[in-house]
Amino acid sequence: MSLVWSEEDTRFLIDERKNGNVEYHQSPKRSKRIFWEEIANKLNEMHNTNYFTGDECNKKFLALTRAYYTTVAYKKAKAEAEAEAEAEVNTGTKKREVLLENIFTKSSPQNFGRNPVFIPPSVKSFRR
Repeated sequence: MSLVWSEEDTRFLIDERKNGNVEYHQSPKRSKRIFWEEIANKLNEMHNTNYFTGDECNKKFLALTRAYYTTVAYKKAKAEAEAEAEAEVNTGTKKREVLLENIFTKSSPQNFGRNPVFIPPSVKSFRR
């Protein structure tokens, strides 16, 4: 059966891990298990249960960090894609501006509108 974590329990887990960060990183692997067991014991005392285990606390924290880094990577990729799309739109707009400028400058003022040098394909379909 999967353990159900409340927001309060999750916040407590994060805070305990944050407060014990130095201890966690200085301890050997075997002591890390004890570190998570201590957090589980505190959670069990808070709720007067034996519901939480050190292994469950460790798994929950790893899932939280994985979700965090996945979200960060997603947001970064999304921002890059939006910036790239914006650059393509701006480049496309610039190309249209240059194209229209060429049409206007190569046509003489007297013949403007009657006999342009270049008619874009989208305009040709409307002209008969």
